[in-house]
Amino acid sequence: MPRASIALGTLIACLRAEGVDAGGVYPNIRFAERIGLAAYERVNHSDITLQVGEWTFAEAAFRDAAPPGGEYIETLAPYFSGWPGFATEIRELRAEAVRFIDEIASNIVAGKPRIVGCSSVFQQQCASLALLRRIRELDPDIITMLGGANCEGAMGAVAHERYPWVDFVVSGEADHLLPGLCHLILDQGRDLPAPHVPAGVYAPVFRRGVTRSAEARAIVQDLDTLPIPSFDDYFAELESSSLCSRIIPCIPFESSRGCWWGQKHHCTFCGLNGAGMAFRSKSQPRVVEEIAALRDRHGISRFMGVDNILDNRYFSTAIPALTDLGGLSVFYETKANLSRAQVQQLADAGVCWIQPGIEALHDDLLALLKKGTSVCMNVQLLTVGAHLWDLGHLESSLRRTGR
Repeated sequence: MPRASIALGTLIACLRAEGVDAGGVYPNIRFAERIGLAAYERVNHSDITLQVGEWTFAEAAFRDAAPPGGEYIETLAPYFSGWPGFATEIRELRAEAVRFIDEIASNIVAGKPRIVGCSSVFQQQCASLALLRRIRELDPDIITMLGGANCEGAMGAVAHERYPWVDFVVSGEADHLLPGLCHLILDQGRDLPAPHVPAGVYAPVFRRGVTRSAEARAIVQDLDTLPIPSFDDYFAELESSSLCSRIIPCIPFESSRGCWWGQKHHCTFCGLNGAGMAFRSKSQPRVVEEIAALRDRHGISRFMGVDNILDNRYFSTAIPALTDLGGLSVFYETKANLSRAQVQQLADAGVCWIQPGIEALHDDLLALLKKGTSVCMNVQLLTVGAHLWDLGHLESSLRRTGR
């Protein structure tokens, strides 16, 4: 389903708190309207390694330089055997993406913004690049910006080097630096001198022979200092959509960043977090305050935690407090070594859907993966969960992630 973005919600709140007039745009809802919710979900829930979403927007981003689809579509065919007319429809989606980007870019430019930024993670890079490129063509005075997990470290440096229509690329956690950066840009324009560019930011000056010094990425140490995210733009867009009655909204929330397990024993396969593995979590009062405030504002009790892993300390603080709130339906990512008592606590608090990271049911393979769990632990969690939760939630989580 087209979801709200924790990145946009948090950054918009940060900008507004520092006096920057900011608003969010959710083209995902409009694109789902355009191509139909069924087609949107087929692409949205396709195996991420196939990169169907990126291919869909590649032509809009790279025009004639985008690779043709014949061989690629043949490769995809076995994965979409249950999709009637797959080859024809996916070509039509790509053509529609070109028209859609032009429409969305025109609408944004008509609002006369001075800065337009996209947050990109997973299969959002080509769509973001396509949108920023078309905006630059329609109005070269608009300053463009790209950030998010797809701009982490070397990926951000290469994105800035290869895509000249993107003025600024932000690598790292932009919550605190973005308002100041926007104030500088609004005062001085896109040609900021190198000493004024914050750490982790690639600016136009670095395309003119000025070397970007090796500085640490931006990171937020105290998550309690962040404002409560703003999702008003998402819900306004959803309310005006013809799909409103068919989309069940779920509010994203963030109670931690990094991974306490990966900080000690980085799982062999994991590419998340980049240089931001250090685990930080919000205090129990702040977690409860945030969830209660968002529930009351939007009248929705469905929440999706975007954390990489549940803070174990919450079992003695935040989880009991969520139980007292009552009536919640919450998703969280956890480790699989939960005790029966902890699973009961989660169920009582309304955490009815988890992603426990069960990558294998073979002890030797789990050891190679550095999961810190065993087959016995994995099976025990599934068994306990079958009694305390609707097993369909667990099965759905496992299926979606290939775990």
